Amino acid sequence: MKSALRDSVSLETTVQNAWPDELDPRLLRTGDIRDRRADAALARHELGWKPEVEFTNLVRMMVRADVEACA
Repeated sequence: MKSALRDSVSLETTVQNAWPDELDPRLLRTGDIRDRRADAALARHELGWKPEVEFTNLVRMMVRADVEACA
């Protein structure tokens, strides 16, 4: 499983790849920081944490929830 925190792809790119024909510009958050990165190494080491959901699936879940909330 790929860790979301090791992926350096942007959220916007991931959404556009997941739904290339369905992206509604009204749902884009233009004020957000363009590039966010984190390193989960400490959480893995100290807490034994590991991701349960792949990054692209997490984005898909978040976008679906937003679209349903706007419907």
